[in-house]
Amino acid sequence: MRVLTILMLLLPAAAFADSNGPARVVDGVTLEVGGKRIRLFGIDAPARYEVCRINSLEWRCDTESKRALQQLTRGKFIYCRERSHDRSGLVVAVCFDGQSDLNRAMVLRGMAMAFRRSSTDYVEAERAARAAGRGVWGPEYVEPWHPNQPQQFR
Repeated sequence: MRVLTILMLLLPAAAFADSNGPARVVDGVTLEVGGKRIRLFGIDAPARYEVCRINSLEWRCDTESKRALQQLTRGKFIYCRERSHDRSGLVVAVCFDGQSDLNRAMVLRGMAMAFRRSSTDYVEAERAARAAGRGVWGPEYVEPWHPNQPQQFR
């Protein structure tokens, strides 16, 4: 009975093993850290090939989002605290470069938005980025999940 109790206590830890090390950026919300592909928890970024507009000028906001995450992680030791797994089995985590929450940093830069379907942790950071007009938060931005967004991005 004692062995069974110990095994039951260890299972949650094994299910969510944290990752750390240098990061390779896949896109604005996906990293590879410690040999694992990780999606940043509670945020979403412009989709691949998504074009944003500011004052009718188009720019590749997907590329800029990826570049912002590269800047935040370059040359740093990254620690990711796993929260769950998505439907495809991908690890979903909050990642840090020491003390700074990279998920929050992406939202504050306006290179990602709070993904309210999974969490409200980054809503205040998004409000601050919107108010300052940072990143994607120009007057013409339409969130990927918004009904007015072209079908290719939903």
